[in-house]
Amino acid sequence: MSAAPRTEMIAAAGALEDALQQLTSAYTRYAEAYRVVSRGAHPNENQQLLLEDTIGISRVSGLIVQRLRALGLEAVLQRARALGTIDETWVTALEAKIERFVL
Repeated sequence: MSAAPRTEMIAAAGALEDALQQLTSAYTRYAEAYRVVSRGAHPNENQQLLLEDTIGISRVSGLIVQRLRALGLEAVLQRARALGTIDETWVTALEAKIERFVL
């Protein structure tokens, strides 16, 4: 087997981490902006609940999940209940394993 699949796997792992960082950044920005909107523009609790159901962070979280499913990433969502977290060094660890196991 050529080195091309190994190289592609390593590049894809780095791209996945980049995409996760971008998703986290965008999600955080949306949540912060939504907090300003929900508290400033609609101080009434009932209006806040309506706003949350319509454009709130909970609604956006659900939309993200639906989009991941539409993109064929159901397997990723099924693993969501797995215990633990990892930091960005997962890519380096995965790269080492790819180097070892993919000829």
